[in-house]
Amino acid sequence: QLNQSESFRSGRVYGMDVSSGAAVAVLLSTIYNKRSSVIRQTENNSDDPIKGKRVLDLCCAPGLKLCMIADLLDESSLVVGVDVSSTRLSS
Repeated sequence: QLNQSESFRSGRVYGMDVSSGAAVAVLLSTIYNKRSSVIRQTENNSDDPIKGKRVLDLCCAPGLKLCMIADLLDESSLVVGVDVSSTRLSS
């Protein structure tokens, strides 16, 4: 089990609920679907829909979904997360 491993207990590995991963997949699926059609239509990817996206997560703690979003978007995108729960932020 993941939560019994030394990597998990030391904080080097995190677990994510399937529904959290699904939420990110749904959020980004329309972007990637548009990207596929643009790439098929043109060789010039300057109008690539995945570039320069802005994501604001208003309930981000502990931040795993936010990190997943940041990993899947390109470096020209902006990903910001905030949370008002001090309990969730401390995890």
